Amino acid sequence: MMVSGVRIQQTLSRIGAGLSSMGALVWLLWPDDLIAFWDPEPLFVFLVGLVVWIATEFKLSEEAQNWDPSESDRRICGELINLHRHQLRTILKDDDLFQFHDSEIFTLCGTLLNRREIGELEFSDQSLDEKLGSFILSLNEFYGFIAQHTTPEFVAGRMMTGFKPLRTVPQQEYDRRLSLSREANKLASATWDDFEVLIKALKLRIPDRLE
Repeated sequence: MMVSGVRIQQTLSRIGAGLSSMGALVWLLWPDDLIAFWDPEPLFVFLVGLVVWIATEFKLSEEAQNWDPSESDRRICGELINLHRHQLRTILKDDDLFQFHDSEIFTLCGTLLNRREIGELEFSDQSLDEKLGSFILSLNEFYGFIAQHTTPEFVAGRMMTGFKPLRTVPQQEYDRRLSLSREANKLASATWDDFEVLIKALKLRIPDRLE
């Protein structure tokens, strides 16, 4: 995943300021002899380094508060909020996966995973992208389970996916599929929880996309 140059510069600034301050602190607390302990020079260097470190953190925090999302971030935010309201809500929260659902919804999950893999689905804001990454990991586990244990069926003129058998099967097979659907429902709930965390963060950071 690509990290913006600005983000790298901010990280290096934090590291540099922190290391400078810690280096001065080591110099101050571990002098060569007791006389050197009273030398004001290391104390001065430490205090300067500490002030610079605090100022750096304050400045970067202020920049974070004034962060202006890119057009790409806004577009992705709007897309995810729409999925949260409609398609993904259906299979991750509202419905029982034992029943059949339009296969296109599951295909949509695969498309999201692929877009993430090729770098098309990512936020420039690190905190948002980390939450998106957590959701993607859960979605990948959920989608992989569905793909492994189900086969799309042609039902009423449409391709559908579910665990419920279309035809009569032995009770053992029926129970096996029912058990798999319950596991799929658990994975769906866990994925939805991660999705909720992401959406709440998006609504706070990019509120104009709620319109």
